[in-house]
Amino acid sequence: VFQRTLAAPHGLAVYLSGLGLSRFFIALVQAAILLILGRVSFGISFGDPVAVLTLVFIYSVIASAAGMLLGAVARTPAQAVAVAVPGGIVLGMLGGTMWPLSVVGPAMQRIGHLTPQAWAMDSWNAIINDGAGLAGIGGYLAVLIGFAVGLSALAVWALGRHARSGR
Repeated sequence: VFQRTLAAPHGLAVYLSGLGLSRFFIALVQAAILLILGRVSFGISFGDPVAVLTLVFIYSVIASAAGMLLGAVARTPAQAVAVAVPGGIVLGMLGGTMWPLSVVGPAMQRIGHLTPQAWAMDSWNAIINDGAGLAGIGGYLAVLIGFAVGLSALAVWALGRHARSGR
């Protein structure tokens, strides 16, 4: 399908933009469902809505770029799933989504902060527990933007390479 789509007169840039935007909007819809369910079902107060929406927006870019990158390097859908599920679990554990990084040693905290999950969790903790607004999570967001830009650049490069190789 990828090669047939590239035969259209619009070219690779339009295709990659559409692919990225579709993944981005799927991530936004998933986040909206989780936030709404958290609020309605459990009465969670998420804090400053501008900070929450900004964090969700940036993390959705990260998620869509990571998905595009995985799709570019995996040879089959089964291979993508085989990597994504355990990879997501490991990154989640390292990044503090399954337990707080405050309960692990300093070395593991540093390793955890090599993942975007840790920076997102730091942001969530600051927003929900400390009442931080956008300015209060600015440093965390800057790192997350770095992850978003880096993963997006890698995904575009890998997909472009994939398109040129014809596989």
